[in-house]
Amino acid sequence: YTSFVANVALKKLLESVDDSVQAARLQARAKRSMDDLEGIKLEMLRRAEGGGREE
Repeated sequence: YTSFVANVALKKLLESVDDSVQAARLQARAKRSMDDLEGIKLEMLRRAEGGGREE
């Protein structure tokens, strides 16, 4: 019985670790997306300020 409880506890622990890894990955991906958006925004601002003189 004790080992059964230990196994269940271990399984739950592993699942929660897996969840945190998953969450960390999602967070990193979200941050990358935000950085990308920031870069795109700056690029558009630069083009707008340039007034299309690059052409």
